[in-house]
Amino acid sequence: MIKQARAMLDTYGVDIDPRRRIGDLSIALIQLVEIAKATTWGAKVLLLDEPTSAIPDREVERLYEVVHALKKQGVAMLYTTHRMAEIQELADRVVVLRDGRLVLQAPLADTTEDGIVRAMIGRDLDNLFPEITPAQDEVGLRVTGLRLQQQGPTVDLEVRRGRSWAWAASSAPAGPRSSRRSSASARRWPAPSR
Repeated sequence: MIKQARAMLDTYGVDIDPRRRIGDLSIALIQLVEIAKATTWGAKVLLLDEPTSAIPDREVERLYEVVHALKKQGVAMLYTTHRMAEIQELADRVVVLRDGRLVLQAPLADTTEDGIVRAMIGRDLDNLFPEITPAQDEVGLRVTGLRLQQQGPTVDLEVRRGRSWAWAASSAPAGPRSSRRSSASARRWPAPSR
C-alpha cells in the first residue's frame, strides 16, 4: 500500500513520506494528496473551489503543474476562482455566475479581462468605485441601552445616514456562561428593574 501511495504522489511531483499523517501536512500538500487520491481512484471530473485561496504563492505554481498534468490525462475540471491570473493560466472556457444567474459563458479566447470583470461585478470598470455620498447629519439608526448579557454593560450607538458600521464579537468563550451566546444575539432580556 505504501509503494502504491508513493507512486501516486510521484505522479504529481509530491515528495512526502506516504506514512506521514495528513494532519501534519500543509494545506497545499493536503490539496495535492486529495487530487492525487481522487484521480488515482478514477475520477474524471474534479471540482476545485478557490484552491489557491489558502495556500502560499510558492505553492501555487505546483498546483498549476498538477492541473496541467490532469488536463493532459483527460480529467475535466471545474475551477472556481476570482483571480484573473489563474483564469488566464488554466481556463479553456470562462463561466461567470452572478447573483445565481449565468451572465457569461464563452471560450477564454473569446473573452477579455475587462469583459470577465464586467460580468463579475455587473458594471463597467470605469464605474468600479462609484462616488460615495458623504455621511449626513441625519441619524439613520439609534440604539440605546443595548445589553448583550443580562448583567452586562449597556451600549448606545448612532449611525448617520450614508455611513456603514460593522460590529463584531469574539466567538471565544469569555467565561462559563458565555458559550451559550457567542456574539450579539436577538434574544430579549427583561427590562432592568428600577
